[in-house]
Amino acid sequence: MPCTTILVGKNATYDGSTMIARNDDAGGNDHFTPKIKLECDKLREKGISFLQSNSDCDAIRELYQDYEIYTVHAKRSINSNATKRGEINEVLIRYVPG
Repeated sequence: MPCTTILVGKNATYDGSTMIARNDDAGGNDHFTPKIKLECDKLREKGISFLQSNSDCDAIRELYQDYEIYTVHAKRSINSNATKRGEINEVLIRYVPG
């Protein structure tokens, strides 16, 4: 699984701070993806909105099935494998209370 990004805006935090978190799930770090899901669950329990981007794959869609998931198209110009450059699908995983 490639990259994960979590963005939390100033209106969604207790002290008005913003948070941006990103990690590279590839390279044997698949154990980190469920940990990010647990943090998203904690944000939801506290009623804090978030938006996360992630790779579009069955594992991610299954993991986040209880959240809003939107498919977006992203263009990749850089990849060590030239055949994998170009447009790909990613997902936005969203939670907004209420």
